[in-house]
Amino acid sequence: MRFPTLLLAFALLLSGARAPIADRAFTGLQRITGNWQASIGTKGAIIRLNLRTISNDSAVVETFTTPNGRETLTIFHPDGNRLLATHYCAQGNQPRLALDPNSTSTEMTFRFLDATNLQSQEEAHLVRLVIKIKDDEHFEKTEAYVHRGVEEVTVYSFTRVRS
Repeated sequence: MRFPTLLLAFALLLSGARAPIADRAFTGLQRITGNWQASIGTKGAIIRLNLRTISNDSAVVETFTTPNGRETLTIFHPDGNRLLATHYCAQGNQPRLALDPNSTSTEMTFRFLDATNLQSQEEAHLVRLVIKIKDDEHFEKTEAYVHRGVEEVTVYSFTRVRS
């Protein structure tokens, strides 16, 4: 009788240790909540980024502020076994991206799923978003947009801003 009980306990322990990648990636995003900045261009313009949790920690909101004060939002949230990102873009469309299953808790790739307010695939829209967490003070964000069939990729290197 002891062996089946030990076997069941071991199986439960193993199943708990293997959280789906969406859960681990979401925990990774929660880990980097706070204020961040990245320098762009040769004149040292600053991109500001804030990550915060909302709705009883069930979603992470990213506010991305350009040097001229314009904002975009991206909201990350679990959807069953998936992790989704909805990007409220300056172009006025809202691409939804899903976490690639080959992602990890420190390197998350989101790929285009669908979009609202996108009249044509020829319009500029976000098709890929990659977040690479280097440590508690640094992460890299890569955005890939497609416009008229041409992909344009921008990489931002963010550093945590301490108050």
